[in-house]
Amino acid sequence: MAGADLIKKYNRLDSFNGSWQFQPDLPERAKQAADGNPRLLEWLDQILQNSPKSPEAERGVEMILQKMADKEKEFREDILAQELLKQQTPALRLMLGKLLVYELPVPLAAISPICEDISSWESHIQRAEILGLLEVTLTNNTERLYRVPRILSPLLEFPENPKGEELYKQAAQILYRLWWEEVESSTEVQDLEIHRLALLGKDEEIAGKIGSSLANRLWNQSRFREAIHLCKSTLEITKNHSVLREIAYCEHQIGEVDQALNYYEQALNLCPAEDERELALIYNHFGMLKDDKGEMDEAIALYNQCLEITERIGNVQGKAVTLHQLGMIYANKGEVDEAIALYNQSLEINERIGNVLTKAMTLNNLGYIYANKRKWIKRSDF
Repeated sequence: MAGADLIKKYNRLDSFNGSWQFQPDLPERAKQAADGNPRLLEWLDQILQNSPKSPEAERGVEMILQKMADKEKEFREDILAQELLKQQTPALRLMLGKLLVYELPVPLAAISPICEDISSWESHIQRAEILGLLEVTLTNNTERLYRVPRILSPLLEFPENPKGEELYKQAAQILYRLWWEEVESSTEVQDLEIHRLALLGKDEEIAGKIGSSLANRLWNQSRFREAIHLCKSTLEITKNHSVLREIAYCEHQIGEVDQALNYYEQALNLCPAEDERELALIYNHFGMLKDDKGEMDEAIALYNQCLEITERIGNVQGKAVTLHQLGMIYANKGEVDEAIALYNQSLEINERIGNVLTKAMTLNNLGYIYANKRKWIKRSDF
């Protein structure tokens, strides 16, 4: 930044526009140290404004500026961070080190359990914010979110294992509660952060649940390879049957049939009998794979197992989809009357529950069957 833009920047910062009184040359030396870098100017402005008006405090600022001036331009931000941290209490540095556990900005509710063993951590939060050692952002509902700048990572101490792993697990559980259990919906980046922490903390339950949900979100956007990578990282710590089903579906979509078969078989073997909704999904997706391979009888058997469960647990939408899939197989086998009967059952359910998409596909397939049977029935009659 230079010229008129730099002058405007100076005028917006109280340390450089004459609003604050310092030792005469401090603001000018701070400008020289920042060398037009807007982030450094803002950081130095915070330091100058919030330093006590005492000779000792000014000497601390002078030391920072001198060390910055002695270094090449590209290293000045590193030096500022390093010297500023040296001037803080061990408790504040300990707090910042622990908060490196989070990569995303988090609310105070996520910080409190992590730092409750540090005396006066709330005042350390305030000081770190004032000095720019904590980044603060506001959400739409004006909630404050906090994050340790990554430039500080090499300068702080993160707990070594086993305490480090325990901290990751604790952080995963905190964000799982805040961003998953206590809200109606979460963002992809929030889920990824929970999943990252769960993997590092080896929390199998959270990793499996979030991993399965994320994989489903990704493949619904046709991001199959991303979903596969995520599932594989999850399966390194937990053989979760839902994750196995998700990765099997994705492998199928990219043409890796043998891999998909292997994952579906593992999912079936590991799925608890009481998790009937998940079991129905595995049977259904496995049936699709068998159908694509031309193994129609095996596909029918799998779809029928899915159908039996969906009827038992009252999953009417799942039942309608499975009836439609069975209708397609029987139509491909040339058993037209059976296909029509299945399509009509699916159609009746979709009309009742208002499932427009599956209804449209079923009407299309029925129309195709009747056209081939030379029935003079318009599709609109169905």
